Amino acid sequence: MLLSWGAATGNLSGYEIYRQVVGVDGDQKLLARTTDTSYTDRAHPVSLANSGAHDLLYWVYAIGPTGLDSAQDIPISILLF
Repeated sequence: MLLSWGAATGNLSGYEIYRQVVGVDGDQKLLARTTDTSYTDRAHPVSLANSGAHDLLYWVYAIGPTGLDSAQDIPISILLF
């Protein structure tokens, strides 16, 4: 799945991408850190579904220069391939 988002404003050092597999993960788990405004989740949706997953939830947080998450919401676009 390709996740993409618009660039956050302000002084940023990058983004953190998190995923929660509903029914499997208790909490969201860090997938990656990037300075790009896109990320490809290479986990196969069918194998995740076979593990008992019902939904995949994603979050993207903008990271400031001090390493703190921003409070700014970042809408995510998801492309299944």
